[in-house]
Amino acid sequence: MLGKWIGKQSERRRLCRHCFTFFRPERIGVVCRSERCREVQDHTGARSPRFLFADEWDLWQDGGDGPRLDLDQPCPYCERIGHLGSVCPHCRQPLGIEQGEDQVIAVIGASASGKSHFLATVLHQLVDRRVGGDEWHVALEPAALRPLRERFLDPLFRHRELLRSTADQVDAELALPLENRRDGRRVLLVFRDLGGELFSQPERLRQVGFLRYAQGVVLMVDPVPFAPALRSGPPRPGERQPDALEILEVYRRVLETQERDPDHRALPLLPRQKFLALAVTKADLVLPGDHSFWSDNGGAPYLERGYWRRQADDDSVRRWVTEHLSPRLAEEAASFAGACWFFVSSLGFDPQPGQVRLEREPDPRRVHEPIFALLDRLTADLAAPGPSAPRADAEPQPEAEAGAPAPGGRRPAAPGTDWDL
Repeated sequence: MLGKWIGKQSERRRLCRHCFTFFRPERIGVVCRSERCREVQDHTGARSPRFLFADEWDLWQDGGDGPRLDLDQPCPYCERIGHLGSVCPHCRQPLGIEQGEDQVIAVIGASASGKSHFLATVLHQLVDRRVGGDEWHVALEPAALRPLRERFLDPLFRHRELLRSTADQVDAELALPLENRRDGRRVLLVFRDLGGELFSQPERLRQVGFLRYAQGVVLMVDPVPFAPALRSGPPRPGERQPDALEILEVYRRVLETQERDPDHRALPLLPRQKFLALAVTKADLVLPGDHSFWSDNGGAPYLERGYWRRQADDDSVRRWVTEHLSPRLAEEAASFAGACWFFVSSLGFDPQPGQVRLEREPDPRRVHEPIFALLDRLTADLAAPGPSAPRADAEPQPEAEAGAPAPGGRRPAAPGTDWDL
């Protein structure tokens, strides 16, 4: 059985999310990071963790539901247990295949639309407030969580400092291993943040590999300026920052004109192969803090399998965007495999212009819903169909307490509160 599976998988090949190079699944690389093996001289003379190929050391085991990579075995060299990890055989960057199936989500948007704060608050909701914890378990060890706290959580939630912009660059990935407590779906949720400035440079954008292969995309739609964002230094003649509509248009054109491998048509290369979540960020500026939308979660039904796929007719946010921002956003979104629409608020209030340190801790509002919507769609084939009972070892997690309504503040002229929401 194992031999037949190896032969079948060789025809499919796997994609590295770091160097975007294909390799045969059975030839996945493995490194040992034990004290004895973590600095071994390789064929180039450099020192790095000991590297080996999984199929050459019988690390593929029959797991009942199919072969799995068994990294709980002792290292063939140092015989230590618990130090093996999966890596790409080409670039040797960690893949984390033992944690779950890769699901890459690209977070895109205009400059200063709030992409970094969105990622930080999503991490806060999933890890610290345990939103969705009765359904999804964040399988992160304290040591792996520490750098994420230092980079995202502590600056914003402990020191109350606004995060630095990722202007004109591709930010490092944020990887969260998740396991569904009810049906056993396991996924390594990988986020990538991209500076909005790159969307005005299509030639550079074509080199950003993860945008081609990301299965899900979150587009941050800033409702206030919906125009060029302010930036340091005078703009060059004829140059300005793209807004959310232009970013989506450029993204679609780059995907449709990119050269692709005809042997891997199943990969999510084209817009019609990707799922899109459009998140109207900074929604405090258009929805009052006491608006019913912020509290109407109906007991978190968005966690039910298939919930977001059943919401195709619930397009109140899409109608608002069409009426008050741009009808062409909906037209562009229609070129994707599926689109969901959201109001989100990463901070829970409107900071003052030029503010660097917040006066109070952020109170994120519904920032996790676009992620749960994409999870629902991207992991649909990882579990058996139909409802399933909670696993016996699932521990109940405390639900996040509802935050106090955000106080009123400066707001642009709003069309009112009766928006069919």
